[in-house]
Amino acid sequence: MKKLDLKVNEKLEVLKDNLRYKCIIQELEPEYMSITIPGYEGRYLLCDKEEELTLSYLEAKEVYTFKAKVIGKKIERIAMIILTKPYDIRHLQRRNYVRVEIIEEVLFSVLPKRENNKSIEENLKASIEWIRGSALDLSGGGIRLQSRQDMNQGDYMLLNIPFVRNGIMLKGKIVRKEKKDDKTYVYGVGFQGLRDKETDKIVRFVFELMRQHRNKGLKGE
Repeated sequence: MKKLDLKVNEKLEVLKDNLRYKCIIQELEPEYMSITIPGYEGRYLLCDKEEELTLSYLEAKEVYTFKAKVIGKKIERIAMIILTKPYDIRHLQRRNYVRVEIIEEVLFSVLPKRENNKSIEENLKASIEWIRGSALDLSGGGIRLQSRQDMNQGDYMLLNIPFVRNGIMLKGKIVRKEKKDDKTYVYGVGFQGLRDKETDKIVRFVFELMRQHRNKGLKGE
């Protein structure tokens, strides 16, 4: 069985109800580990004793998931959840799963249904309207996009992502939709028809950004 090289202050994600609650390792002991209370966009995950959690961990550009049970809770400067040692450790083969938070402007254009199967080059020849939105996170397989534009799950779009090195133009499909209190919408958009070099370009950018975030965290910035 793979033994994870976990370290104090490294980040984990608790996977529940299709959301990724972020937390940080606080303690590592032979028989248990403790983490900060997992949070997602200001919401905190309430965990019951004996509850089994599924967590993900990034190690040397590889992604692993594992399970751990809640042993208890304690407060020492901050509130923590105490977990068993990891078990049922699994290696995710696809780098596409690695996702990084980011706040950057993107441009997108909703495609008419009759245009869905055309190439990006063919789509660009048509008269299209570019709409501004904000990228909230990015992976090799998709992007989380916030906009005031009301669209439907299943809609296709062109995406102009300028912050990836030298910019990149992609096609995406809305797979999730969430309406927010500020009258905006958050969409989960899966990339469609990516070539290997395009996926590699995004994944390299994601890992570089994660490395920068980790270095800033270690410096206490």
